[in-house]
Amino acid sequence: MKLVWAYEGPPQELHHVGPEFVTITAWQILQGNVTVTSPTAGNMTVAHGNWFFPVADKIEHHFSDDARIISIRTIISWPNHQMLYPHDQWISFAAERFANLNRAAGQLTRICKRVLHLTPTLPYMEEGMLKHSCSLPQYIQLQQAMLKWVNAYHHSMQQMDRTLNMQFVTDQRINDTMRFIEQTACHTTYNRKAIEQHAGLSISQLNRIFVARMGLTPKAYAQMQRLNYACTMLISSKIPIKQLAFDMAFKQPAHFTNWFRNATGSTPKDYRKNQKQTTANQIRQLLDMQ
Repeated sequence: MKLVWAYEGPPQELHHVGPEFVTITAWQILQGNVTVTSPTAGNMTVAHGNWFFPVADKIEHHFSDDARIISIRTIISWPNHQMLYPHDQWISFAAERFANLNRAAGQLTRICKRVLHLTPTLPYMEEGMLKHSCSLPQYIQLQQAMLKWVNAYHHSMQQMDRTLNMQFVTDQRINDTMRFIEQTACHTTYNRKAIEQHAGLSISQLNRIFVARMGLTPKAYAQMQRLNYACTMLISSKIPIKQLAFDMAFKQPAHFTNWFRNATGSTPKDYRKNQKQTTANQIRQLLDMQ
């Protein structure tokens, strides 16, 4: 799970055209209303006093000028990037229905504001929470608040009879290696020897176990992590592409551009401009998983 942002105030964008990424968006409409559009779910208007979870393929939203919201954007998924719950239809309900969700949202937004010393003026956060540093006590507070939010989200989905996507990997060697890759892949180049040393297995053994359990090799999993991170930062932040390339351990921005274009068919600049949607499943198809 990752926290992209959590804030209370006017919407970051009153009107937005373009798809979402592989994130879960939750809005509590405190004032005003929002109208949303999806090619599969159609149009919907949600008024104040309600929680709203847009569908994954939402392509447009428009808030009223007086809108005020709690906005929480997270990545909550299994290790293979499958979302915890499918968001293939609009989900809206009265905020009073789930008191725990309201409390968890309020606590998370308050801690985010305190940690980042933010005011609800716009733009809110150019890079979300993904690039911000904080002290250890603050990090623990954020983690605890995030866990409470995930638990409240899970409870509300269960109460509405939403189907949990089930995906478990029980081999501890795979779990440990995946965690190591997740912690290192986005900001370092692929290091086979470091992964072998961490896992205590040869790469051939690790490949065999990984493919059997996950359907892809450790290298492909690392590439998927890097590509997901690059796509997330290009869509949800305003970080310069040159800076993103160096942050991801590319020696030259041109190397990052070539790598990204080979994986997606688009340059980072065009990808950001066109707001193309690349889901986790599409990313897996783009990579050589064998």
